[in-house]
Amino acid sequence: MAKTRIPEILTKYQDELLADWVRMQLAAPNRRPDLISEQELRRESREFLDSFRQAARDGDVGDVSAGPWNKVRETLAGLSRSRARLGFNPADGLGHGLEAAEAAIQAVETFESTSALAPAAILELLHPVLRHTRGAAVAVADIDLDQRVLRFAGLGNISGGVFSARHSHQMVSHNGTLGHEVRKIQEFRYPWPERGLLIMHSDGLSRRSDPHSYPGLPARHPGLIAGVLYRDLRRADDDAAIVAVKDMGEA
Repeated sequence: MAKTRIPEILTKYQDELLADWVRMQLAAPNRRPDLISEQELRRESREFLDSFRQAARDGDVGDVSAGPWNKVRETLAGLSRSRARLGFNPADGLGHGLEAAEAAIQAVETFESTSALAPAAILELLHPVLRHTRGAAVAVADIDLDQRVLRFAGLGNISGGVFSARHSHQMVSHNGTLGHEVRKIQEFRYPWPERGLLIMHSDGLSRRSDPHSYPGLPARHPGLIAGVLYRDLRRADDDAAIVAVKDMGEA
């Protein structure tokens, strides 16, 4: 097992690290105080740091798939589920800068009140709302675990795919800009496989976002999958967003 001073550093500077990390999250431009309070954010951040420090102390930082890292993976999975239930979701405003951010924020805020609707219906409602903005590329996916079906509707340069050990499906997103040019909004249905993996990303990443290009990667935590694809496939001259959702199966 590789030796590391990470547990020692985390223990010695835990309060400073937590304070700096929380301060950065509170200052983030996409911060949503209406969805998560500062107290809850601080609690979740401390929980993650505690589990990370313990895993680094008891396990090997070079093998995060080993048993000592189970608590870290469980914590991340819980946070992912919590964020999904609260309605955190990405939207890519057209272009760059403040006007693009305004369009993305407007799309996300409207989504909060429409998330119970079908994907195509959500896009239909978002279209007039975004008319006064620069417009946005938006995609919505809904996974029905009981029926094993994924419903998807997208407009603009949003790529998506459903992956499993045996098959993969690239999802269809129509051309256009929500809020301005919309020729067709259409909902598609795809089979949701056992232990399926959904990946959606903006055009800031190359369309070659197939996790099977990395041996063993699809079996890892969705946060790690998204991080690897973002690291390797991000375009240097564009902003980017990626979402990875994975059916972890029965506990």
